[in-house]
Amino acid sequence: LMRVTDEEMDGDVTGILGSLRRLFVMLKAADEQSVDPVMLTDAFGWDAGQVRIQQDMHEMQNLLMEQIDLQTKGSAVEGLIPRLYRGRFRERIECMECGAMSDKEADQWGIMANVQGFATLEESLSALFSSDGELLDESNKFTCGSCEQKVIGRLTVAPVELPPMLWVNLKRFQYIRAENNYQRVKITDRLEFSEELDLTPFLVQQDQQATYRLNAVVIHSGSAGGGHYHALIRDELGEGHW
Repeated sequence: LMRVTDEEMDGDVTGILGSLRRLFVMLKAADEQSVDPVMLTDAFGWDAGQVRIQQDMHEMQNLLMEQIDLQTKGSAVEGLIPRLYRGRFRERIECMECGAMSDKEADQWGIMANVQGFATLEESLSALFSSDGELLDESNKFTCGSCEQKVIGRLTVAPVELPPMLWVNLKRFQYIRAENNYQRVKITDRLEFSEELDLTPFLVQQDQQATYRLNAVVIHSGSAGGGHYHALIRDELGEGHW
């Protein structure tokens, strides 16, 4: 991103991309424990009130990636963000009546992993990409093109292509029914993960390596209604701590 010139950004140094560059320079050069990201929040068009509203990490990630990708169009690094962070996944629905299969592929930024009911991240991802999949039963039947009627089906998900840098978002927030409305709650169950993650066995075609090393962890402190995010980043400088 630092290779994008001001001319390629049409001189817009106050936009999201320009503000990110300034923020990175400040983080690297400033002799401070923290820096004020106000130039970035201003670039998003947020006022003081909106800055205090808790943002969903997954939605924020998608917004940031899409905006950077948009603002690097026509530059020397056009397409860099999708190449680094965007994967491709296949959804397959199998008709339990006739066995016909329907495939759909789509790009997405990272993986959404369930927390509840699992002890480790590996267990959660194994269930997500399991060949057993999810049964589309009486309450959620699908229309089979061969049977020409609504039938019970089996939905499975598998990665077609995984990016060099992978986001794994944990589903820490969910809505539960409470009387006449839905209430947002935070799932605080423990989920263990190692510093190495191998997703090669889950690929549709195992013609690429999909082994990852943990590089950073984004942590939410607070409740479902509010809180703060902070990050632990791998000690690449050898300073003795993340």
